[in-house]
Amino acid sequence: MNMWSVLPDELWSTIMEIGIETKSLDHKAICRLSTACRRFRRLAGDDSVWSLLVLHSDFPYFGNDLDLSEINCDSSSSSSDNISKFKSLFKIRYKKERVLAEHGRKIQEIMLQTSQEVQRINERMAEFRDAVMSGNEESFFEHYASANQNSG
Repeated sequence: MNMWSVLPDELWSTIMEIGIETKSLDHKAICRLSTACRRFRRLAGDDSVWSLLVLHSDFPYFGNDLDLSEINCDSSSSSSDNISKFKSLFKIRYKKERVLAEHGRKIQEIMLQTSQEVQRINERMAEFRDAVMSGNEESFFEHYASANQNSG
């Protein structure tokens, strides 16, 4: 038996509460802590821990942004089947952040494609300007007309 297992659950809960109140522990740290052992999983799964996280964190999903119907508050479910309602808030937050990150990646991809197209158009405009300045605009059009026929 190690010295950590001698400490009572109440003391571990108090340590977690202090960590949350001082912002030393966030929801990610609590999740990591819950993977250490069964005891920490049980303690970290307690609704009081997650309610403290909501109160002491900059939780952005209060108000119109949060659909409370998404929170599982069914008291008829057994406690092992019923996920903590406050922990559910963080799950909802995680899902929304994941969707937002995916949208951000898609927007960046579209912006890159757009900037590449703008660069291509600018190159063609410079070629056309040079052709007009040198009086070779007909050869410019013939070149791109034949290029379009070959690619299509």
